[in-house]
Amino acid sequence: YLPKVDRARRTLLFLGRLHPVKGVDQLLQCWLALQSSYPEWDLRIVGPDDTENAIALKGLAKRLGLERIQFEGPIYGDEKFHAYRHADL
Repeated sequence: YLPKVDRARRTLLFLGRLHPVKGVDQLLQCWLALQSSYPEWDLRIVGPDDTENAIALKGLAKRLGLERIQFEGPIYGDEKFHAYRHADL
């Protein structure tokens, strides 16, 4: 067990395929409603894009004017464990 490090920034992590059935577009809509109320939080979206849905998701994020959002490709093994370990939600 490793204790969590107290940080000023907090991370909401989505880690999974960026496929339309996963509802990441709905997550982005929720982030729009929450981002101004939780300025200490960042949204990190991580995963493979088998359907090229990431292009549409990035476009949606831009159109919505989302802030503090990061799109990343797939991660595996220790890197995946590290992402989960350092996420707050």
